[in-house]
Amino acid sequence: MSEYDLASLSDLLACPECQGQLLVTIESLVCTERMCRLSFPVRERIPVLLTDEAELLEEANWHSVVGDRAVDSGTARSVGEIETGADEENEL
Repeated sequence: MSEYDLASLSDLLACPECQGQLLVTIESLVCTERMCRLSFPVRERIPVLLTDEAELLEEANWHSVVGDRAVDSGTARSVGEIETGADEENEL
């Protein structure tokens, strides 16, 4: 599988730890969730999506890889909770 093939599959892949989106790099697949920050190796062009094989990236290193694609699940959850509350009020 080439780097191009991994990139075309990225929408189908999810982090096995938190189910966050994975960003394809040359050597790894990196979770975009700030609380997770796992980097999964790609060996012989095959992604190894095992949490035991993953490396926890320091936040600065993780942010330099994912950049604007970073997701803060705490913020996303807060927004979701607010939206859910608004929807429940509309149903009443």
